Amino acid sequence: MDVLNPTKNPLKIDSFFGGVYANGKKIGSIEQGTPINIDANKRTEIRLPAVAVGLGIGQMIVDIASGKNIELKVLGIARSMGFDNAINETLSFE
Repeated sequence: MDVLNPTKNPLKIDSFFGGVYANGKKIGSIEQGTPINIDANKRTEIRLPAVAVGLGIGQMIVDIASGKNIELKVLGIARSMGFDNAINETLSFE
């Protein structure tokens, strides 16, 4: 995932916990307790470890096989500078 930091100061994300959803069904969990540094005035690619959830992935495979559009969402909480920040990122595949 790319994170944009438009400020002149670097940013540190202390932790991120959340889930990955395909067409509203949970297909994975994310638990990142190691801090992530985001450079100032840059777009930085970060990688978050996801653990698959079986039933949701099975339904996603059925949806792909039947030609349905897939909408992926990453929902979670990123903690930075002592504040919890809601994350809601959507990706569409048509």
